[in-house]
Amino acid sequence: MVGILLLLFCLFSRSAIAQEMSLLDLLITKGVISKAEARKLLSGAKGEEAYNEQALIGLLRAKGILEEEDLAQLQGVPLSSVAPTADVTERLSQLETQQEALTAQAQAQAARQAELKKTSLMSGYDDGFFVRSADGNFSLRVGGWAALHTLYQQEDTKQNSSFNIDRVRLYTEGFLYKYFQYRIQVETASSTILRDAYLNLTYLPQANVQVGQYKVPFSYESLLTKRYLDLVERSAVVLSTVNPARDIGFMLHGKLGGGLLAYQLAVLNGSSQNRADTNSAKDLAARFVLAPFTTYKDSLLTGLNFGGAVTYGHQPKGRSIPGTTPIGFEFFQPVDVRGDRLRVGGHLAWFYGPYSLSGEYIYTSEERQKLGESGENLSDFVTNGGYIGATWLFSGEQKVFGRPNRPRLSFLNPFKDMDGWGSWELAARYEYFTLDNEADGKLGALKRNRYDAARIGVNWYLNPWTRVSVEYVYSLFDDSNRSPRPGHHSVNSVLSRVQIEF
Repeated sequence: MVGILLLLFCLFSRSAIAQEMSLLDLLITKGVISKAEARKLLSGAKGEEAYNEQALIGLLRAKGILEEEDLAQLQGVPLSSVAPTADVTERLSQLETQQEALTAQAQAQAARQAELKKTSLMSGYDDGFFVRSADGNFSLRVGGWAALHTLYQQEDTKQNSSFNIDRVRLYTEGFLYKYFQYRIQVETASSTILRDAYLNLTYLPQANVQVGQYKVPFSYESLLTKRYLDLVERSAVVLSTVNPARDIGFMLHGKLGGGLLAYQLAVLNGSSQNRADTNSAKDLAARFVLAPFTTYKDSLLTGLNFGGAVTYGHQPKGRSIPGTTPIGFEFFQPVDVRGDRLRVGGHLAWFYGPYSLSGEYIYTSEERQKLGESGENLSDFVTNGGYIGATWLFSGEQKVFGRPNRPRLSFLNPFKDMDGWGSWELAARYEYFTLDNEADGKLGALKRNRYDAARIGVNWYLNPWTRVSVEYVYSLFDDSNRSPRPGHHSVNSVLSRVQIEF
């Protein structure tokens, strides 16, 4: 009906239109015909304002604007003999008003849909089950992981071969109002223990502000979650000197120069996790990591980084760092300490394709103030140790720091047929750990002991969520009377780990 009224108005007022706008111009403006179609109509006519009326009628019929009954009414009626009526003009005006209203309504509907999209929720699984708003300002991720350890010890040792549940952890993390990141993690293997509980303000990527309970920013290997360790257990020096690994406090951290330099500066209780401070003194921690080639894509040195860290604090009377092997044997018992505690460490790490190389050194000094028989100061208790190791994903995947390994061909893939045998990795490491007080012949001298170990293992990643590891450990102890096999300096052990994430 709209097309008929428009046609009658245009065709029957041709003389009036010609004064301001040609008929074809009006039809083009109204979107009835295109400029190309108008040129075609004019090509066979005489005069600038002339056009082939029959060709126009045929074109409008082809577009569905004119129907057969409309053509019957037009037969025998000269197009130029009928003038538009007032009703036709008024109806056209009403139709234009209705069209404008419909356009405004469509725009309002589109605006409402865009606003609704911002507040709608999305859910799924991506390294944990998640729910998040479409605009990314709010998110919640829930996950966890569990691990079973097996230890096989050589005969005639003080340790028994055994199975044990190493980890059963649950966590939730996400963002509130885009810039407030949170994380809560609990350990439930033997009893429920709070591990992580912090809020991190991420408004400035160069200067994040974090408060709560979290890992002490010190050791390279300690800051890496145990889910992604190269071997079954951390090295002896890390296990002993960064234990417990968490504390309560405030931290400023961030990355500068597009990741060229990362830093962490923290003020901590120094009393370990889930404990109020026992004195007014606070521990200070600082860590810096330099990745000088991170902006060089596909370079041999892109994955190279190195850094150093230090912690310092004053401790009331307590027990020192013990000497503990990765298998869990204590080869040096802790001693009484009081006073300042200083830890200094450094690391180097390199990743390239399926290969990785990492090493770390840690030195610790703990004072023993007024702990002599007559209240005199004893010589400091000193430990030092380190490791160097390498890995090779011989199934060809890329080695990625702090992220799950994603096999190219997963084993028992639930989303398709079994593709392959997962991902396979070879890992090897040498490490040592020495404990004494460098005070032979001095007041409070302690009998030194040193631990050395060669470790080699194989990791089988069935899929990104399941890992099986087997590791052989050859251990040496300076003091044979303080070894798992009394009277022997060496011991052979086999460790295994079955781990699943969700």
